[in-house]
Amino acid sequence: MHAGVAYRSPDGTPRLLHLAFHLDLRDDDFALWRPKYVCVVPNLRRPDLVALAGYCRRIQAVNSAGGIPYNLLYEPETRFDPDTGDCILAEGGTGMSCATFVVHLFRSSGNPIVDVRGWQVREPEDGQRQAQFVRAMEENPSPDFQAQAARIRGQIGCPRVRPEDVAGGCLEDVLPAPFGWCDPNGRCILAMLRVING
Repeated sequence: MHAGVAYRSPDGTPRLLHLAFHLDLRDDDFALWRPKYVCVVPNLRRPDLVALAGYCRRIQAVNSAGGIPYNLLYEPETRFDPDTGDCILAEGGTGMSCATFVVHLFRSSGNPIVDVRGWQVREPEDGQRQAQFVRAMEENPSPDFQAQAARIRGQIGCPRVRPEDVAGGCLEDVLPAPFGWCDPNGRCILAMLRVING
C-alpha cells in the first residue's frame, strides 16, 4: 500500500503528491493513479483544504530537486516550513516514509490528521515490511541508496505509521486521530481495497 496527497492544480487538474521512495518526491497526474487509490477527505474546513492544495504545490516545487530521504522512523521534529515549504529534518533526522510524509505535510500546515504519540508496533508485519524496504535500498546500485540503508537499518522494528493508518485517521471527525482509531479504520480500508481489486 502507498499514501499520498491528492489535490487540484490551479487549472483544476487532479494531482498526486507523494514520496515514492528515497529522494523521489513526485507530483503525478492523479488520473493515471486513480483506479489504484481510495480517496479519503479529512474533516477540515474548505478554506484549509484549498490552502493545502497551494501548500502541496509549494512543497513539490521546493523539494523535488534535492529530494527527501526515505526512512522508517517517525521523527516528530521533522517538518516542512509553513511559509517556504522547505523540508526541515530533525537534528540527526533521517527522512520520511510515504505515510509520514503525509503526516508531516498536514501537521506542518497546521492541520494535523494523525496523533503519533503512543503508536504501537504490530509484529511481525511491521518489522518484515521495514526489512523489505531496507533490502530494496541495499540492492539499489546507487551509493546514496546504500548509505541511507545503512543509516536506517537500526530503525527496523520501530513503530510503523502505515499508509492505511493515515487514510484511516482521515475517516475520523475529531482530528488528530490516535492509533486506536487509525489502526481499525485502516484495516477496513484494506479490506475494501481487496474487494475492489478482486
